[in-house]
Formats: sequence, structure tokens, C-alpha cells
Amino acid sequence: MKNKCLLFFVIVLCCTGCHVDYNLNIDNDLNLDEAVVLQADTSSDAERIEKYDEYLPVDYNSDDYSSFDKKLPNIKYYSIKKSKDNSSMSLKYKFDISQFNEGMIAKSCFKYITVMKKKKGEGRYGALLLSTSNRLQCMDNYENLDQVAIHISSKYKLIESNADEVTHHNYTWYYDRSNYTNKHIYLLLDIKEKDLTFWEKFLEGEYFNSFTVTLFIFIVIGIVIFILRRWGIERNKV
Repeated sequence: MKNKCLLFFVIVLCCTGCHVDYNLNIDNDLNLDEAVVLQADTSSDAERIEKYDEYLPVDYNSDDYSSFDKKLPNIKYYSIKKSKDNSSMSLKYKFDISQFNEGMIAKSCFKYITVMKKKKGEGRYGALLLSTSNRLQCMDNYENLDQVAIHISSKYKLIESNADEVTHHNYTWYYDRSNYTNKHIYLLLDIKEKDLTFWEKFLEGEYFNSFTVTLFIFIVIGIVIFILRRWGIERNKV
């Protein structure tokens, strides 16, 4: 199979050096939105992106060689999009939680991937575990791949993580030539509870019970009446 074991598009595109941004969002339904962006560092790389016309099957176990050259029925593919100036190319797909550990891109970079919900009796019940093996094997074969940044986001409450950088809802791991042989990803989230700001809770409808809806309606009506009265007063003055 065509370059099955690793990120085949990296070697197709990179000629002098490149970096990859890997993004994974865990949504409210525990779907995993994967988006990989390959950045061209030179004009030669941009030309390679412009000429790129192949497909990437989602399933790592896909064994049909021709599935890279044309879309075949019953095979799922990453959506591929190039920037207008061909300075970048993105690949996207939304996984069910049970499918992700056999996804082409993630599986190509890590020998082992674990994505699982903790069940009763397993400890940390109600938690979501995402972990990988201790080596980013993409960098073993492609000397032009210099940096990989892995960004994982989720609104679920954080329990534990070994991320290099943590901001609100976002966890980032940085791989380069100095650390890729001895670095893994570990993220444990509490899927029973979300870590939301007041405004995020409002937008998700958490505060929309019968009382708050009624209160909101009265506030809106009050504002409208106030504006109309002010408008009437100003009009009478004229």
C-alpha cells in the first residue's frame, strides 16, 4: 500500500523543511474533529501543494492501493483543501470515538493510540482517556519534517494532562528533533462536567430554564417600553 505506515503526504510536499499543525477537537457528543494543516516553508513546497491531486483514505487499514489515486465507493476520505496561494493544505475528518485509534493520520504517527471512556469499576468513572505511545514515528522516516505541534481542545473539565502548554480548553504538545523519540500524549477529561465560563454556559443554553426565559422576556419587554416612552417624550418636545 502506498506509504501506508506514515504520513505519505509529508514526503510528497516537503523538500527543504516543513512543519505540521495537528488539531483535534473533542465535541459535546464525543466526536473527534481532526484537522491537519501542512505549511509550505518555501516556494517549492507551495508548488508541490498546487500540483497535489491525490486522496487520503480515513481508515489506516485500507488496503486498496488505488484508493489513493481515485475515490472508491464504500471508502471514507479526508476532505482536502488548499489555501488560495498554496501556502498550506488542510485535511479534515470527524471521527466517532470508536474509530479514531484506526485513523490514517494519527495511527501513522503513533504506534499505539488509546481513546476510551472509563467504565464503572475501572477507576476515574466518567472520564475520557486519550494517550499515545512514546514516540512520534513520522519523524523517523522524514528528515525534512522538523516540527509538529499537536493541539487538542475540549470543553470538558481537565483532570490530568502532560501537555506542554495549557490554555482555556486547549492543550498543546510540541515535537521537534530533540524530543520526538521520548515523548507521549496523555490527557484525561471529566466528561460528566464541562469547564465553561458564564458566557459559554449561557450560549449553550445551560441557564435557559423556565424562570430565566420568563425573566429574559420581561427584561426585553421592559427595554422596549422604555425606548418607546423615551421616543414619545422627545417627540412631544418637538
